[in-house]
Amino acid sequence: MQLGLFDKAKTDYELSLDYAQKFNKSSAYACIADYYVRTQDIPKSIEYYRKAISEAPSALLYSDLGNSLNKNKAFKEADECYDKALAMNPELAGVYYNKSLMMHENIDNPSPADYAQMVSYLEKAIAINPMFIPAYINKANLFREQGKEADAV
Repeated sequence: MQLGLFDKAKTDYELSLDYAQKFNKSSAYACIADYYVRTQDIPKSIEYYRKAISEAPSALLYSDLGNSLNKNKAFKEADECYDKALAMNPELAGVYYNKSLMMHENIDNPSPADYAQMVSYLEKAIAINPMFIPAYINKANLFREQGKEADAV
């Protein structure tokens, strides 16, 4: 995958499923799901993330499934996956970041409470990872949208 040989990678991942018949196949399923994300077949990625989770649930798999569901416009289910990921590991800065982005992308006219929630998610991401630059940028953008230029700066 890192070399951009997506079809070769998929073949290798599928072969690993054959060899893993008696073992946990979660990693192989997750790799195939990643292949489908990279090739923009989001419904297939969802299918394979679900298979990976059925073998061995993890916070990162729920986060990845949430990302695919979000791309597929299944926002409620994506949010539920993000919540499951955070329940398993509350230190996933990217999940808080993704919850804020998803909220921002799906609310036409955010209320002050909506903005406060989105900022809160970004602040949690920053608290976990103070070097999470996109979280700072999005937080500033949210303040600018509300006319709070001083807070944005």
